[in-house]
Amino acid sequence: MEDCKRFIILGCGRTGSNLLKTMLNSHPGMLCYGELFNMTDPSKISWSQEGMATEAVDTELRRDDPCRFLEDRVFSGQPEGVAAVGFKLFYYHARKEGWDRVWSCLRSMRELLVVHIRRRNQLRRLVSEKLANKTNKWSISSESESHSEVTIRLDLRECIVAFKRVENWDREATNFFSSHRVHEVNYEGLLSNYEEESDRIQCFFGIPRADLVPGTKRQVVQPLDEIIENYDEICRGLAGTAWAEYLREA
Repeated sequence: MEDCKRFIILGCGRTGSNLLKTMLNSHPGMLCYGELFNMTDPSKISWSQEGMATEAVDTELRRDDPCRFLEDRVFSGQPEGVAAVGFKLFYYHARKEGWDRVWSCLRSMRELLVVHIRRRNQLRRLVSEKLANKTNKWSISSESESHSEVTIRLDLRECIVAFKRVENWDREATNFFSSHRVHEVNYEGLLSNYEEESDRIQCFFGIPRADLVPGTKRQVVQPLDEIIENYDEICRGLAGTAWAEYLREA
């Protein structure tokens, strides 16, 4: 469709971006793909849409001309009734030489809508990531599947490096898309004020309102002192730093 709006979900946390993706896909006029430029396995494309399999012609096009892949396979040729189409783009996706032109292609699309999702508590984001890696569960559909019986140990230095890295990525991405229309979503706010945030997102897209259904749940629901085996050590290490506030929301 010629008037189909284009968008990306920008961020770095799978829990929040998965929640947002399932929300948008529950709207009859929206289509949101997954991490199309996650190159963990270059032979696969994470369409994250039922019935869509990886085809060699698509992986070859993405490899040889990622900008044409975006134009021809993602943003064009959508079914009648799809008013907006997009995908998830994490800060660290498509950064290797040859792939990095994806970012320039997106920035050149002045009509591109950017939904920037952040997680206020980066300690919880890191814990979610560690638990997902440990259990190989990156998305859950019910709270009964949450990582309630799994614990982890954290390295303080690794935590601080991760916090700084995400802050830098966020700053760079914000500046990169500063000339675009951007809707900022706070993950914690989305959980606590779902209906209000749902309305705001749909207003941003300028599409008829529908009841958006969240298809995923929080992976970590218990207090962090029950999950982090060396919680006291992490508390002492973060005390007096800019990241100590994460502990107050633990």
